Amino acid sequence: MANFLVIFLFVEKFLLSVEAGYTIIYQGPGKYAYKVDQINKKIGECVTLQPVINFPTNGTERITWKKDTHSLIQSERIKVLADGNLQIRSLEPSDFAYYQATVENTFGKATESTDLWLHVTGCGKHEKELARSSSLSCTTLCEAKCPSGWTYVIGTSSMCAQYFAKGETWNRASENCQAIGAELTTIENEVENRFISSMLETATGAWIGLNDRESESQYVWNFKQSSSQTYFTWGKNEPSNYNGNCNIENCVTMKKSNGYWNDVICDSFYPFVCQVSTSYNESDVSEWTCRGNSCFKLFNDHLVWSEAVSRCRKIHPTAHIAAITSGSINDLVRTLIKEPTWIGLNDIREAGDYEWEGSDSSFSYSNWDWGEPNDIFIRDRQLSCPGEDCVQIKKFGGDVTWHDLGCGTVLPYICERVRDRAFSTGAYVAIVIGAFLFALLVIGLTHAAYQRKKRTAVKDIIKAAYKEDIKLRKSEVKEKQKISFRSAARMVVPSIKVYNNLKSS
Repeated sequence: MANFLVIFLFVEKFLLSVEAGYTIIYQGPGKYAYKVDQINKKIGECVTLQPVINFPTNGTERITWKKDTHSLIQSERIKVLADGNLQIRSLEPSDFAYYQATVENTFGKATESTDLWLHVTGCGKHEKELARSSSLSCTTLCEAKCPSGWTYVIGTSSMCAQYFAKGETWNRASENCQAIGAELTTIENEVENRFISSMLETATGAWIGLNDRESESQYVWNFKQSSSQTYFTWGKNEPSNYNGNCNIENCVTMKKSNGYWNDVICDSFYPFVCQVSTSYNESDVSEWTCRGNSCFKLFNDHLVWSEAVSRCRKIHPTAHIAAITSGSINDLVRTLIKEPTWIGLNDIREAGDYEWEGSDSSFSYSNWDWGEPNDIFIRDRQLSCPGEDCVQIKKFGGDVTWHDLGCGTVLPYICERVRDRAFSTGAYVAIVIGAFLFALLVIGLTHAAYQRKKRTAVKDIIKAAYKEDIKLRKSEVKEKQKISFRSAARMVVPSIKVYNNLKSS
């Protein structure tokens, strides 16, 4: 009876164990082995491993633990608790292992072994690994820093990067980065450089943001006008600026093998690496804010005014740098910006004659700050004074105003495009069919109206002829009446004369 009870309890616990996430992998005379589903944890977290016990116990059972088939070495961080469970605090990569617990149960007359697989993962590509505060803490050491698809760049405080394998020219690669609110990667130290080079997937290397397109040998990042860069890691005899005796190697690639830099022709095709800050929000970049027939989008990369104009043109077939032509649009732009931002207004062509770049709108609405614009007529081109020919919109608290500014300053910018049609292909087909049917209806109604008009015209002619006939008939009657009256008069007058003659005689 006692043996039957033990077997019943074992079967009952086994059925529960299946639901609990482990299975029996061995069953023999008085010996049982179980396998627990893999346990997944991150570095810094804590875990408590429990042996499977299916037979009745009275506290006299002996529990031993092994790690990778070797005797477990306990420490302050790794301890077997009084209840026989194994506790590991502040997990480390070395804790990734196979653990085995053996329960020798004299009361239940069985030996039970449990295999446990502990999988300890490090931080994901988009996460930053934090410093360990204590060997006994239970807080994950991974902090999410970047959106999905982006990799946190070790060696920086707030930079995320993404590798793009498709070969592009430097300009096109830059535009692709711009289109998602990013820029070609910038590098400031050896740790960062080594990390970016590890992301590359081919020996050809990839574009980075460094270039000297504006001024030979004056290297800057992307479209900035100047650079305080002090870290460079050029390959041997680089930058050479050499291409068949043509000094046109103005853009820079990074090699995968050693991370060294090399200047090459900007129109060459290479993969590229984009970067964004850890505050990057893809949904903010991907969405346009629309009002009426126009949509607006803020781009946070800092460009000189002319480059901002060029970028807007390439982002969308109908896009140009924003024209603020009304108070309502000015209010809309106010909600988009956080810092001084380029708009399309400028007087580059002629001082004081402001116009909207890329827009047919006339300059009829303005929102100048007090004393602005303050550089209308104080330019002297002979002295190479560039003046303040471009316009920024600035935010003060909840209000925005306009200020003129030198076009060489680097600022974020607002692009404007025509609102996309909100019709699907099916809708267009329906519209065409509807238009065709409407045209048929109009033609039918027009034809009916024409026929009705023709019938009306015939009736009018008949009616007019009838009236004319009646009129003629009446004329003829009157004429006959007149003739009868004259005839009667001719008969009556002589009679009167005869009567008077008779009377006088």
